[in-house]
Amino acid sequence: MPLSAEIAVGNKTLLIIIEKIDSPPGKLFLARDFTILERREVLVKILLLSIALIMLVVGFLVAKGSAKLLTRPLKRLSRDIQKIQPGIAMERLTRDYRDSEFVEIAESFNRFLCALESHIHREKSFVKLASHELRTPLAIISGALEILEQRRDVSQSDQKTLLRIRNATRAMQEDTEMLLQLARGKTAKEEFVALDMVKLTAEIVADLGSSNGNFKGRTEVIYDSAELLVYSNAALVRMLLRNLIKNALMHTAARVQIRLGRESIHINDFGSGLPQSVVSQFSQAPGKAPGGLQESSFGLLIVQLISERLNWQLDIEHSGSSGTHFIIRMPACGQD
Repeated sequence: MPLSAEIAVGNKTLLIIIEKIDSPPGKLFLARDFTILERREVLVKILLLSIALIMLVVGFLVAKGSAKLLTRPLKRLSRDIQKIQPGIAMERLTRDYRDSEFVEIAESFNRFLCALESHIHREKSFVKLASHELRTPLAIISGALEILEQRRDVSQSDQKTLLRIRNATRAMQEDTEMLLQLARGKTAKEEFVALDMVKLTAEIVADLGSSNGNFKGRTEVIYDSAELLVYSNAALVRMLLRNLIKNALMHTAARVQIRLGRESIHINDFGSGLPQSVVSQFSQAPGKAPGGLQESSFGLLIVQLISERLNWQLDIEHSGSSGTHFIIRMPACGQD
């Protein structure tokens, strides 16, 4: 068997073959220079690698261009949808798409907008009619009370009864106005004033005590300063606090503690707690529809709607057998 080996001589690579021969006896040494073949092998590898890289770049560019081409109508559809402002007369999506799938999406969305406009129109009509139907009997009751008070022939015990009717009527008028205002949505004419939260809370507590004897003397108000001011809608803030305090008094026979701070209000009762479905509803993300509260309390539903309207954060710190702790965080709250 001949022997072979590669050796490097300078810049050259030689293949040495050694073979034993019989005639004449001895060894035959053959040397072959294959440096050129090695260089060609390296060039072929570099060429193949370059081709692979070029194909990879071309494939990436083709895929990127195809993706842009495919997503362009989807981005256009998304921009058109984002431009639509909610209202009675909403702009419709165009249907000049090359792909039939996007045409079907646009048509379906336009049908949804038509149904939504019809729903908004019915709600506005309902609010307009409800505004008249709710205000008229309240005005009649208020007028009848004024007539009875002007006669001055009502006994002292009946005067107390008339006062309770007057307070209940006034509270119902305020609630009606706020419900109608919430139903109409935000308006540019909303009035914001500086409210003394200590004074406002004391008025609400006194009003609830006079309207219901079971509420009287059960509320403890604690405040950090004698004057805590917040700039907001007076009627909405009054309705928010009134519903929360009233709800706390109704769900416990014990006292209710109210703590007023510069940036928060804490309302703590010692009742049996709220249902877990209501507690979890308050833990949901802001802006989500308050559907779960409808199963619990109309007052709490109003409270959440007003909080969203005022951009205040309403949370339940805890609720269980030891009571319920509400926290209202007011970003606009301050102190003079």
